[in-house]
Amino acid sequence: MNKREELLSVVDSGDLQQFVKFIQKCKSEAVDLVELLSGCSKKQLDKLWEGVQQSCAVTMLSIEVEDNANEDHMEQEITKILEVLQCVVNLASAAIQQEDPHISPCLKSTSVLLLGLLLPMPETADRLKNNICELCEQWWKKNLSGKEDLITNALIYLLQRSLKIQTRKVLKRLWFLRDALSLFNISDASSDMLRDLLCQCIVSMPFLKYDEGCRFLGCVMSLDQNLTDCLHKIIKSHMPITNRNMMEKYGEIYFRAWQTATGSTLEKLESAIQNFMDHAVHAKKSLAPGLRCLLGYFHKQRKFSGVDSMLLRLYGPLLWRSLKVANCHVRENAAMLLLDAFPLQDQDLCNEELDQLLQKQFDIFQALLEDSYPSIRSVTVRKLSKILSTFCEFIPVETIRNLIVKMMQDLVWDASSADVRASVILSMMNLLDNPMFIPMLKPILPQLCNHIHDVSEKVRVAMIELLLKVKGIRAIKYWDIVPMEHILARLEIDSHPVVRRIMKLLQSTFMPLDKPKSVQLDRCVALIESSRGAARQFFHHAPAHMSTQEAVTYMISIVACILRCIKAEKSKQEGGDNSQQEVEENLHSQGGASEEVEEEEEEEDDTLTIHNTQVMAGLVEAVVILWSVINNDLKKRQNHTIEQNLQAKISIAVAEMMKFFDDPEVCAALVNLAGFVPYNSVPTISRTCLSKLKKMSVDSVAEDYSCYLDALCKWDKVVNILDLVDEWLTEGLQQDGATSQTPTVKVGKKTRKSVGFIVPHVPAPTLGIDFVTYMLRSPICRPILTSHVNELAQLQTKLKTAWTCVEQGLSEASNTEPVPDELLTACFSLYCKLVGILHESNTKNDATSIFEELFSWADVHLLPSLGNQEKLADMTSRKRTLLSLTDTFLLPSPDPQDTLTDMSRKRTSRTGRTELFDTGYICLRDDSGRWR
Repeated sequence: MNKREELLSVVDSGDLQQFVKFIQKCKSEAVDLVELLSGCSKKQLDKLWEGVQQSCAVTMLSIEVEDNANEDHMEQEITKILEVLQCVVNLASAAIQQEDPHISPCLKSTSVLLLGLLLPMPETADRLKNNICELCEQWWKKNLSGKEDLITNALIYLLQRSLKIQTRKVLKRLWFLRDALSLFNISDASSDMLRDLLCQCIVSMPFLKYDEGCRFLGCVMSLDQNLTDCLHKIIKSHMPITNRNMMEKYGEIYFRAWQTATGSTLEKLESAIQNFMDHAVHAKKSLAPGLRCLLGYFHKQRKFSGVDSMLLRLYGPLLWRSLKVANCHVRENAAMLLLDAFPLQDQDLCNEELDQLLQKQFDIFQALLEDSYPSIRSVTVRKLSKILSTFCEFIPVETIRNLIVKMMQDLVWDASSADVRASVILSMMNLLDNPMFIPMLKPILPQLCNHIHDVSEKVRVAMIELLLKVKGIRAIKYWDIVPMEHILARLEIDSHPVVRRIMKLLQSTFMPLDKPKSVQLDRCVALIESSRGAARQFFHHAPAHMSTQEAVTYMISIVACILRCIKAEKSKQEGGDNSQQEVEENLHSQGGASEEVEEEEEEEDDTLTIHNTQVMAGLVEAVVILWSVINNDLKKRQNHTIEQNLQAKISIAVAEMMKFFDDPEVCAALVNLAGFVPYNSVPTISRTCLSKLKKMSVDSVAEDYSCYLDALCKWDKVVNILDLVDEWLTEGLQQDGATSQTPTVKVGKKTRKSVGFIVPHVPAPTLGIDFVTYMLRSPICRPILTSHVNELAQLQTKLKTAWTCVEQGLSEASNTEPVPDELLTACFSLYCKLVGILHESNTKNDATSIFEELFSWADVHLLPSLGNQEKLADMTSRKRTLLSLTDTFLLPSPDPQDTLTDMSRKRTSRTGRTELFDTGYICLRDDSGRWR
């Protein structure tokens, strides 16, 4: 017996268990049921489906018979029933998949029976439900007889499934069944379930996310005017929580519905669209952009017939009157809608009426440019430039000229709004997108030159963006619009957003890495000669636009250029020297971290000599700045070889350059450069830095000693600096031979015994404190200095000696030589800073306990002296100065409302008030006047 005969025999016997086993066996043996049924005659198929129909009826009756059984038994029976139904569905699906399926009445009745079970089935039978739905879909797809009776429940099931599973595959199945929606009477009560599901779908994210969902919802919106009204209200209620992308999707849904709707439904849709237009005109700022996104979809569909006339018909009653109202926000919303919807026209109008309509809109644009509300002028300028660029071919030339003249002569100088000025500049970028405007704008763009110095950062950014746009246009040169000296002036002093864009503009101009080395060096020299400050900013930001290897190669090229200048100068003075040539050869022969510098001596500019100290200093600074920026990248493991080769080359070059330069600025830059190479690689520089610090005069400023401190910190010689400061403080805080209570402690390590010269120098403790203060502020020195906690703690102990000096200075019985007030002030200030820097909770460096001790000491020794105002007039000048010093550091800064009653700056204090000391710490004074 073959499989076909076996199937007919099993079905004819009416044994459900045998039927299930046979279908499952065919599945396991990969027997094709479609092929199996194709060999049956129509009579056999009729008999087969008559038996299957009886089996299904018996199955349904068994559910009623066993309805009173216990739950476990009932569950087992349901499982068996579901297995039977699954086999029936598989057999029915195979039956309709044939090329020309024979649909017997029993097959259709069986399918209708299965469809009736689709919705009531439990959720656990989801696979069976989905298979039944697929059976109905195939029936609908093949357009078989009776398809209308098999699709209604399937559509409802798919809607439920799409809301639960939310996959694109389900949405595609729904889109395929869109024509089945017409089978429902949406207004009838029998369609309540379908209507509720459609209302949920309209705000479901998957429907809005995928194209199939939007197309399906577009069909739904055009089904019935009552449903359209209901869905419109639901969409409006969800708008406050809907983002702009989803609002544009709603615009697509409304447009698709408008395309397919007819009669009263079309009128209802247009009424809903006009309702959105009205809301877009009167909405708050938070909602108006979303509504414009929705309507913007209609503005983009002008290629479809009837869209222009529909927009004009719906916008007409709203826009013209809203542009003249007193409320500036309504005028702004209406202006943005008109500018987005331009041109509002109707192709059915005659040419004269069409011209009048367009001229009316041009007149409105002119009025909007003169509106009293700055935001309206700003948005009009931005959007109008896009209109001119897009529709320039059919806008009269005179109209274009008048609008541009209005923007360039009036609005660009609008002192009341930086937004308007920035919008005018950005609008020029929109016009330059159209090549037809380039000849017109070329002579007038230089009028914007001074806006690169505008007080508003937004305007300056817009100006640089315009220059970047012009840089890509061959017909216009950006330096013809804004001279290079103006751009460099902004590069030197402007904020980071502006500088970042200027670097993008100038990077290829002053650092053309694709050009020969001689060209690169000429551009570098030109930049330094133009502006040293701008050059510093340029080289600080340049590594962001180049690789580490390119930066190193560029640095070596600059150093080689300086050495060639030295060689040329030495040749002039001595008639040539082979030693200098050997140094340059060593510079280019060591390592492979960069490419060999090309032989370009003959191409060098003869005007560049070592006597041009400004350029020489700028070139060395360029190398220092570049190295400081890429230093962290050089420390990475993959760049270790590059760093070593660079250090080897620079150490040779720096030692040679120090022999020929005596200008302080160049020497300071060379010392900074030497700080990046190992300490022993440049002994002629590294071993003299500390001695030069010792020889500094008391009136030296940071520019005099910063390079030496930076270099010593890079070499990790912080201990040597602190030793020097400790020595100076020890001598400076002693009074008349009386030794300090705190013994002198050498903070440095013990040095190896060696023969050397003692360089006589005058102690400068105030200068030493300036050294430490500078290192605490320097981004280079601070992390290195603060890593030496023990040494800073010892320096803090030394500074505390100033307390004793203040006590003795305030004492009337003291006859010792006083410590200078300037030194005491500096010691006290640095002491407070170190307390905060070294703070560690619950240790001896706990800042809270130290400041409590400080204020207790102030209560005992300082505040009583401040309180004796009647003795102030009889005090010596020395004590009066000390009290003023104490007043400066211990009393808070005066409020504008406080009255100064006398020289003691007596204040009216408030209980529990927070006071800010000049040292930068916040303290509290309680009811008793004690500091906490």
